[in-house]
Amino acid sequence: MEDKIEGLGNGRVIIQQDFDNPETKLQKARAQIDGLQRKQMRHNGKISLARFKISTLELIIEDIQTEVKKMEDEFYNLIVKENNLKTYVRIFQKLAVLFSNMVPNIEKLMEVFIGGLPQSIKGTVTASKPQTLEEAININQRLIDQVTKHNSVQGTNDHKQMFDDRRNTTNDNKYHNNHNNDHHQ
Repeated sequence: MEDKIEGLGNGRVIIQQDFDNPETKLQKARAQIDGLQRKQMRHNGKISLARFKISTLELIIEDIQTEVKKMEDEFYNLIVKENNLKTYVRIFQKLAVLFSNMVPNIEKLMEVFIGGLPQSIKGTVTASKPQTLEEAININQRLIDQVTKHNSVQGTNDHKQMFDDRRNTTNDNKYHNNHNNDHHQ
């Protein structure tokens, strides 16, 4: 039995060594797990940052799309205001360049351009069948110049007529005026 006890003594040593060995392996495994967790946290941080960047970019894209839609609406709803053809042409040409893919051919471009003209000259420009945007602009300019010149001459004649009418009118007031203006003698 003593042999067996001595064997047990030796067995304890062996068993103790077996416990030391798994503990070392466990420590190494824990160190590896800690390292992997730190690495995962860095990756999670990078993923979170990437998600943040993506959501920020999505918001920026949405804002840009909204602005583009507004400009498209402005392009298709652009009209001449107060016979200011120069401003209309300048804005139209800028928008036409920006949205060249929206207006695939010259006919559609002309349709959009003529659509924004005042009713008083739209029919005349359409009837003249311009072949280019430049030709439509020139026709338009001539017509607006004529309308402006006519209105200024008409306005001058109206003012002159009104002045002449005031000078040559008599007081046909049927109501009796009992007030004398004699106190300014």
